[in-house]
Amino acid sequence: MPAINFTVKGSGFPVVFIHGFCEDHSVWNHLQETLSKSYKVYCIDLPGFGESPLPNLPFNLVDISEQVFTWAQAQGINQAAIIGHSLGGYVALEIAKSHSGFVKGLGLINSTAFADDEEGKAKRDKALDFLEKFSMEKFIAPFTPSLFNLKRKEEHKEAIEKATALALKTTKEAAKAYTLAMRNRPDNFELWKSLNCPTLYIGGLVDHRIPTEKAEAHIEERTDVDGYLMRDVGHMAMLEEPTETIQIIKDFLSKL
Repeated sequence: MPAINFTVKGSGFPVVFIHGFCEDHSVWNHLQETLSKSYKVYCIDLPGFGESPLPNLPFNLVDISEQVFTWAQAQGINQAAIIGHSLGGYVALEIAKSHSGFVKGLGLINSTAFADDEEGKAKRDKALDFLEKFSMEKFIAPFTPSLFNLKRKEEHKEAIEKATALALKTTKEAAKAYTLAMRNRPDNFELWKSLNCPTLYIGGLVDHRIPTEKAEAHIEERTDVDGYLMRDVGHMAMLEEPTETIQIIKDFLSKL
């Protein structure tokens, strides 16, 4: 089994999509299909998700970012745009920190350059405690639906069901290891402000995991950023508003 499983479609400038927690490369299928008409689009399974094996424990997000970068080098990718959802954004930031020349453009979707604050760390600890005591089924049942704007629950019923089924493929070991790694990740907001490449930020105004004021800071405190805060969108912009998300990404990539 390869260290990092991936799909690739299209030709042209490379674009690498990195999924979030309890997801895999398939969350990008609809974007890959459209964007591959103009770009060479790679969608990876982070180590421990999908078909990519879990690394030796313990690990941190710097370790994961280096695995992704090593994979990219093995594919002959010398420079790319990297777009990450949530956890994937954290990994993308670490790649940009260590390999700035590799990153032609950086996009965050429902993600943040801020570290967890004390309240956030306490929530991670609570999740770790829950995972020690209960099954993944009990963990995922409330977790995945809460990522969406539940006022649009009926509208997003199919997407929620698919995302839940996907999340249930995650092993408890991977969920625990990544929860700890996310809890302990460094603050990269100063890095975000100082990045010397074009950036994209997509947030949701009803994202309960990224407070609006923190999402706004990613847009307000950078000059070279395409910033969007989507109305009535939670933590899953690419599934809640796929058409708009694709257009925003196309507009961003066209400037690189």
